[in-house]
Amino acid sequence: MFRVLSCLRDQHDYRLLLLAALICAVASFTAFHIYANARQNETSKRLGWAFLTGVAAGAGIWATHFVAMLAFNTGLPTAYDPALTLASLLIAISVTAAGFFVAGQESGPWPAIGGVVIGLGIATMHYTGMLAYLTTGTVSWDGDLVLASIALGVLFAVAAVVSFHTRSRGRVLTASVLLTVAICSLHFTGMGAAIITPDPTIIVYPSFMDHTTMALAVAGVTLLVMLAGLAAVLIEQQTARESVVRLHELSDAAADGIIVAKNGEITNVNQWISKLTGWTRNEMLGKKVFGDLLVASQQARYAPGDLPIETLMITAAGEAIPVEVICKPYPSGLGANEVYAVRNLQERQRSEETIRHLAHHDSLTGLPNRAYIRQQLDSVLMDAQAGGQTFAVLCLDLNRFKEVNDLYGHSAGDQVLCSAADRMREALSPNEFIGRVGGDEFLVVQSEGSHPDSAAALATRLIEAFDANFEIDGSLTDVSVSIGIALYPDNGTTAEQILANGDMALYRAKNTGHGGACFFEPDMDLAIRRRRRLAQELRVAIAKDQLELFYQAQVRIPSAKLIGFEALLRWHHPEQGLLSPSEFIPIAEETGLIVPIGEWVLTQACREAAGWPRPYKIAVNLSAKQFQDRRLAEVVHRILLETGLSPSRLELEITETALFDNLQRALDTLRRLRALGVSIAMDDFGTGHSSLSSLQAFPFDKIKIDRQFVEQLGRNKKAAMIVRSVLGLGKSLEIPVLAEGVETAQQLEFLSAEDCGEVQGYYFGRPASAAHIRKTLASGYAEVQLLADGLLVADEAGSKVTSITAKSDKRRRSRSSVA
Repeated sequence: MFRVLSCLRDQHDYRLLLLAALICAVASFTAFHIYANARQNETSKRLGWAFLTGVAAGAGIWATHFVAMLAFNTGLPTAYDPALTLASLLIAISVTAAGFFVAGQESGPWPAIGGVVIGLGIATMHYTGMLAYLTTGTVSWDGDLVLASIALGVLFAVAAVVSFHTRSRGRVLTASVLLTVAICSLHFTGMGAAIITPDPTIIVYPSFMDHTTMALAVAGVTLLVMLAGLAAVLIEQQTARESVVRLHELSDAAADGIIVAKNGEITNVNQWISKLTGWTRNEMLGKKVFGDLLVASQQARYAPGDLPIETLMITAAGEAIPVEVICKPYPSGLGANEVYAVRNLQERQRSEETIRHLAHHDSLTGLPNRAYIRQQLDSVLMDAQAGGQTFAVLCLDLNRFKEVNDLYGHSAGDQVLCSAADRMREALSPNEFIGRVGGDEFLVVQSEGSHPDSAAALATRLIEAFDANFEIDGSLTDVSVSIGIALYPDNGTTAEQILANGDMALYRAKNTGHGGACFFEPDMDLAIRRRRRLAQELRVAIAKDQLELFYQAQVRIPSAKLIGFEALLRWHHPEQGLLSPSEFIPIAEETGLIVPIGEWVLTQACREAAGWPRPYKIAVNLSAKQFQDRRLAEVVHRILLETGLSPSRLELEITETALFDNLQRALDTLRRLRALGVSIAMDDFGTGHSSLSSLQAFPFDKIKIDRQFVEQLGRNKKAAMIVRSVLGLGKSLEIPVLAEGVETAQQLEFLSAEDCGEVQGYYFGRPASAAHIRKTLASGYAEVQLLADGLLVADEAGSKVTSITAKSDKRRRSRSSVA
């Protein structure tokens, strides 16, 4: 470092050094300006721009080197080898151009690689130029400083190129400064590395280049740099002209019309305007924008920069086309004052009309939608209130439509909806209109007529419209309609009341099981209100400890041994007293409350059973919604852990309907429950649609014969045959069978004779509370035996036997229908 500083201080002319630095800075700045154009052009032009960049940069590097050499003074005669001097210039230009071309690839490490090439080019040019330096002495080199000079040149050259590619503001200036530093640091460090030893035997001949000639050479190089910059300017101007041409091409490719005007007179238009108006571009030049092309009345209240306006464009044929126009000022060298963007509104107006139609009509059936039919209903209501008239509202719902979707798919369901809409539309009179309110629900308003007779006649026409089957992919399917009818003003004086009452009537019509039509009656409202009130009160029943479990004994026959209990839910309603499940479980199913209630029942039953003195089994019913819950196995496992009940003591009862929605998922759930050690029983066997297939798909631990078959034993031969068949099936499959609803000795004798293994019912006592069960089990009377002389209760040792036949007969005489 000391050698370099000493060389700068003692052996250089500072004025020429400043000139060399200025030349270097100007050349670097010019080179990066040209390089910016090289990066913005396609590959075919990039090579030419890279060459111009190399000329500017290489000549500047070369000029900097030799001006700095002129500033270098050793006191010895000097000259320059012309061949090597020219070679150094060519090296500087060619290698630098190659470096900028490589850096122009941009992606990956290419900018850094290009910087390395440029740095090596500077070093090669410098030391080639030093070979051209002749003096009366010998030149030797400090190897460390030579390497340092090359490293500095490469490092700052890389930094210059990389900083230019950062896309930051001022990147051209930053890159120019770094490249200037790269050139100067390499040169002056390299000069400090040169050690010149005088040698009088070496002669510098006059034929070699002297300082004056060298100055002329530098002037020529500077001129070359200026010419390169001028060439760059000319190329940039040509590029600008090409950009204008491309701009015209782009305007012709625009999806909207473009009008360029000066003081309101057209100077240019794109092809879109020509096609729309029928005039050629030349025919429109000089015309007034407003007056000749657009309606003149709009000009008085419109100025450039305003919001878009809607006006009319006059075509060559005299047609007026609706358009949207917005004008923007456009100062440019072309002399244009404003540019108008024109959009054809014909398509938009058609689209808006389509949107308005879709906003009021169902996209599938084309019928008015819920919002529009409600507007029509409000209008009819206002007319009826003003004129003292009556009208009818019919709420319709398709029967067996879900089966069509499940069997044939939703596309087939859409076909049925469209066909049903067409049939109902054809059945209407001019004073009747229909709309689709959602799914398979429709609404018909009958604005005139002698009600209720007219409404009944309309309902008959609508029902008859479904007499013919619907054809789906060559198959015929039967879809009917249920109708609920509400009349104004008898069934409501507001739209909300009439629609609500129509829905209630529809609910009654569907619940009849055969569809048809049903007029609203006041008792429907009372029933619905009661259901809704029960639904609200059921939500807090658990929190207020209003739910309680009762337990019914399950007995093995003929030994009459007690084997377990079934948990039965009761609701202690604060006003209505004790409610059976048949009164509130359907409501819980509809509202979704059955899931938390079912979890409470399972938890409570397991907790109670865990505290019994003997390990009897506890049977708990699962609803279909509970069984569809993917977390059922985890819930059961958690409850067993919390209550401490052994899994082998828990028996979960499910109905066949719980398996129908997704058989594979249902089987997976059953297997996970079985893996916990829990028993699975099929409840209400024989009442479903696929009992045998269900038994085949999953090996149940128990089959429960539904009470409706047991109740008819002794009165109905078919019921007896069904019970025998189920018992035989269970025996063949080695699955225990339990008969529910045993209430008489005759039923018990029949089941015992047919080898039924297990029974439960009122014959053995009514369902009892948990406290009563705990007290009974603790007393020691825990087993029931059926002996020849009647029903007896015995303790575990069998020493105490008391006849309860009379008590049982009394219980049977006082039994009720509540299970």
